[in-house]
Amino acid sequence: MLIAVAVSIPIIVLSYFFVAEKNQNIEFTRAELDGTQYLRPLRKLMTDVAAHRDLASTVLAGDGSYAGELDKASAAIDEDLKAVAAQQGKNELAAAEDLESVRADWQTLKSKLPTYKLDQSFDQHTRYLTKVLQFSALIANESNLVLDSDVDSHYLVDALVFKIAKLDAEISAGRAIGAAYLASGGQGQQGSSRKGELAAASVKINDALYETNHFIRFAAGKSHPRTEAALATAITEAGKATSAFTTLLAERVVNGTGELLPVKDYLAAAGAPLDATAKLWVATVAELDRLLGERSAALQRSVELEIVVVGLAMLFTVGFLFLVARAITLPIKHLSEVADRISLGDLDASIQINTRDEIGELGERFRRMQVSLRDAMEALERHGS
Repeated sequence: MLIAVAVSIPIIVLSYFFVAEKNQNIEFTRAELDGTQYLRPLRKLMTDVAAHRDLASTVLAGDGSYAGELDKASAAIDEDLKAVAAQQGKNELAAAEDLESVRADWQTLKSKLPTYKLDQSFDQHTRYLTKVLQFSALIANESNLVLDSDVDSHYLVDALVFKIAKLDAEISAGRAIGAAYLASGGQGQQGSSRKGELAAASVKINDALYETNHFIRFAAGKSHPRTEAALATAITEAGKATSAFTTLLAERVVNGTGELLPVKDYLAAAGAPLDATAKLWVATVAELDRLLGERSAALQRSVELEIVVVGLAMLFTVGFLFLVARAITLPIKHLSEVADRISLGDLDASIQINTRDEIGELGERFRRMQVSLRDAMEALERHGS
């Protein structure tokens, strides 16, 4: 029994560390899945804040017909913050004061908006969007998403947290500037300045689109056919919609010489690529969830298999040691019984050991001793007679 325990201890210790490492990886992956759940309401918040900024720019530039839409966007942001708080209640991935700061800054922005001029509104909204993006990055870090080193998921995380968000921000900025330009009539020095900003915005949008496609393609491609199939359509549609918007921006707004494009048409044109990137984000997070879920399940199966293998190894070890012990103790017990019988005078006791190992040698020596004792006793009897 002591031998079995001594042999089993190293197996148990090594198995413990193996299972502990696998469990750490499982917890790591589960935290990532919590992170993707947290990012969903944050994504909605960023989308609605961007829409609020762009509508505010339109209204402050002189088109009051969008005041109702602005109020709806404001109400949507309030609901988004409640959804983020609810998610925080499920997965406390951020410090309470960080989330409170995000909420308080929105209340400040909302209350001061009536006093802002157009440029002030744009700047304050942009600062708030940056803060929400930083909060999203914090969540991604605390949930291990940005620490994910697997190629298939690493680039999806980067696209999800940073690249698609950057593309959205550039498109939204172009939407806000363009709406303000068109709503104000596009005249004077200010109009010329906004034209220049729109030209720069077009370049930034194309650069952001390239980075987004570049990172998602790294995660997809021929080596990951399921990811490629899941994202191919969304990538293509986002590229087409974004390119169509930048073309319109250049040809009808920046370089246009005729009648100004109606604000309504411009907002609709800018909304198309934002809708497409929203679908790309949804497809990307769904694919990331699939990869993380499969990874977690594979790790769980690995742990279960390890437990089964260790259990079988333990049973085999104990069984093997039992047989070895039995092969040793039974012959020794037999020799002990024979020795007792010899000590009582039974010199003809049979020794039933025929193995060719050390026990067999011991048995052969007992036989020789038995023969010697028998001969000695016979010699004594002859001498006595």
